[in-house]
Amino acid sequence: MNKMALFPSLTLLLGLICFPLSAQTGSNAGEVKVKLRLPSDLYFEMAPYRKGLDNIIFRADYLMEGLAIITSDNQTSSILRQAGLSATIQERKTGYLIASPTCDSIVIQDTSIYYFGKGGGDDLSNHIYAAEVKVSFSEDAGLSTKRVRIKDRFKFGVEANKVRSLKGGSSGTMRQPEQEFIKVEPPGSMKVTLFIDEEPRRGNVLVSIFNANNGRLLATLDPKKQGQSFTTKNKVYVFPLIRPYVTSTGTGTKITFQVGDPKVNGSVTASEE
Repeated sequence: MNKMALFPSLTLLLGLICFPLSAQTGSNAGEVKVKLRLPSDLYFEMAPYRKGLDNIIFRADYLMEGLAIITSDNQTSSILRQAGLSATIQERKTGYLIASPTCDSIVIQDTSIYYFGKGGGDDLSNHIYAAEVKVSFSEDAGLSTKRVRIKDRFKFGVEANKVRSLKGGSSGTMRQPEQEFIKVEPPGSMKVTLFIDEEPRRGNVLVSIFNANNGRLLATLDPKKQGQSFTTKNKVYVFPLIRPYVTSTGTGTKITFQVGDPKVNGSVTASEE
């Protein structure tokens, strides 16, 4: 059975999904479990039609360099980073799939800018990023109200060795491709404000902000709307997530991740074998 939510306002969340990321802890690579709770319009779900007989296979047909396709069965997971790779969901389990443009570079100043998914925006020059997030710290900023109402629980277990933490107080331009995912930590009594521009060429990429302590989804910032910002005193994970577009084919189900009007950042075929 395939499930695809069509409306951003639908936030029915199901299951436990685990996938590996990475984070450098000093000189040693450590592992932590991070819980993220996702609205159903940002992931694809597929259960085996004939339980006990079929495995679900996710095959990457096309991937831009700056896109991570993350698959999971709630216990084990994998990240597909190039076309031709596949992941198998076995033993009568439901398979889940998300697509996240990864962090390409950061300009750290008074207001830091994170760039995700180089060339992923809908632009003929191919220079526009799939997502651009500005981050500022302040003691005086007013806190935002949590925007997303969650009814049921949906978790990701995250192994961390590619997560970069930003705590403020430094400057310069940093490009560390091995640190693909972002955590923001307000220092002391400061609050952090995350905001994005109104930019239709980045449509379908929702910048999702999660409480890093409990995984609750605090806000999704939509580049096709005005005034998209969120202020919090919590440590947060920032994941740009591309809405999946699902169609049926003669060989399985096609999941396409389109940005803008549209530019395909990646596509995956899901089938049972």
